[in-house]
Amino acid sequence: MPRQPKYQVVPKPERSELEQFASSFHQDFGLMKMTVHEWARKYFGTLTANRSKVLREQLQSFVAQHPGSPDSLRKAWLAQGAQYWPRSIDLEEGLRKFSEGETNHGA
Repeated sequence: MPRQPKYQVVPKPERSELEQFASSFHQDFGLMKMTVHEWARKYFGTLTANRSKVLREQLQSFVAQHPGSPDSLRKAWLAQGAQYWPRSIDLEEGLRKFSEGETNHGA
C-alpha cells in the first residue's frame, strides 16, 4: 500500500485592520447602492473602539507613507486588498478623512 503523504495546515497570517478595511472595497462594491463614505461609516460602526483607533492610525500612517502621486497611492491601496475606489473621489482625501473619523462626507 502506498504511503499517504503527511499534510500540514499552514496558518494564514492575520491581516491588519488596514488590509481588512481595504479588502472590503471588493470588485462588486460599485454594484452596492452605497457610497464609499456610507460604507466607511457602516464599517467603522461594526468595530470596537480599540479596532477603530488602530484602523484610523493605520490609515494615517498609510497616507503619510505614500505622498505625492495619486497613481502610486492607488497602487498601494490596491496592494492592501482593495479592488474598487471610484476615480471621481480623491483617494488620499477620503482615506485621510476616514483616519480622522469623518465618514459623513458625500453621504
